[in-house]
Amino acid sequence: MQLSSMCVNIERMKKITTFLFTLCLMWGSAIKPLKAETLLFDAEVMAWLSDMAKPLLQHAHIDPKDVNIYVIQSNEVNAFVTPSKDIFFYSGLILKAEKAEEVQGVLAHEIGHIKGQHYLKNLAHANSHKVPIVLGALLGVGAAALGSGEAATALLSGGLAGTQDSVLRHSRTHEKQADNIAADLLNKEGFSVAGLTSFFSKLQTSHLLYSKTPPAWLLTHPLPKQRIAAMESKLQAEQNLPQKALNPLVFQRIKAKLEAFTKSSGYILRKYSYQDHEAAQYALALSHALEGKIESSIQKLNNFSPDSYGKPFHLQALGMLYQDLSQHQKAQDYFNQAVELRPDLPLLRLSKARNSIILQDFGQAIEDLTIVSHSQPQWSSVFKQLGIAYGKQGNLFESHYNLAKEALLKKAKQDAEIHIQIAESHMEESNSKHQQKIKELKQSPILEKKT
Repeated sequence: MQLSSMCVNIERMKKITTFLFTLCLMWGSAIKPLKAETLLFDAEVMAWLSDMAKPLLQHAHIDPKDVNIYVIQSNEVNAFVTPSKDIFFYSGLILKAEKAEEVQGVLAHEIGHIKGQHYLKNLAHANSHKVPIVLGALLGVGAAALGSGEAATALLSGGLAGTQDSVLRHSRTHEKQADNIAADLLNKEGFSVAGLTSFFSKLQTSHLLYSKTPPAWLLTHPLPKQRIAAMESKLQAEQNLPQKALNPLVFQRIKAKLEAFTKSSGYILRKYSYQDHEAAQYALALSHALEGKIESSIQKLNNFSPDSYGKPFHLQALGMLYQDLSQHQKAQDYFNQAVELRPDLPLLRLSKARNSIILQDFGQAIEDLTIVSHSQPQWSSVFKQLGIAYGKQGNLFESHYNLAKEALLKKAKQDAEIHIQIAESHMEESNSKHQQKIKELKQSPILEKKT
């Protein structure tokens, strides 16, 4: 089944192929260190994080379009930002949080790193001290992460001790700056720093689990107790100020979905079987879908009606389930409604486009895929689907042009050259647009490299 809620995990694929599909997206070089099978793509979870981030980014004078937020399937409590302004959340962090404001606080912290340009400063500082590249990796390739992994990544030894201490202190300074920026951004949007403070308390509890906690000077982050003390002083200043709150029901739904994707079916049954609230029914419905119990999953989804925020993702899930039953026209009705409610979400539109290809509505598929390609130009899968749609439509120039773009994103030089050659053979003479497209493809740095 084609679901934009995706956990690309090889070990689990045998169990979940009826409900999840592998989206072969090739990312930029900044994300290369991550294994593709650990990335979890879900329209609802990613939209929730992006929707929280948007006003904070605007207060930070950062264009939300320049920042992508991804989720890594891992029990680790962690988050980090890359030099390309991509923010990564571990699913373990979201599941550990007790309220949405805690996740929002961590998100504000990572945005603080972007605003402070710490990823660039850290790299420059490390280079000036001639620190090996591995140290950059240990520090998170820029701004180091919040979470329980901070002790492990900070234990460095050997002849570089003096230089390492200098870089680590540099990183701790950035962490304090990111905390302060986060507090400012949250307050500007009308939220308290209480969420970030309570999450620091969780980190402090994690530290107490170590039999021997490293001294502060060996950590890439300030100790949680130091961060809590700093945030508590800011809390005192907030006392008489009106404060916003995030929707707790939406957060329960997000956690239920992540648990369905990352926990065993037995875990879901034990936790949710005797609960009757929406999040419980959602988790059970998704768990049934992952087990191939499609009709049962549809029935459970139809047993409740989500709020306006969850509606498009509810419709998307139903569409994908009917897709599994080969009821593609019915599935398309659900996809159309989902995209109508959230036309800004590329994963929803991608689900609709894939189904349009099955229905042989190639014009509609091309329209939707083109929109997605503009918002996510690094998603190679989108150009592959465009190549398929144009090919079935009989437009061989556009088909091989898009397949060449897919190959270039995947750094498959020989495949790209073949598709460019075929596209040229179908290029209309005197068509300046075709000529320009081929010219742009040939100027790719990938084609200039020696194989």
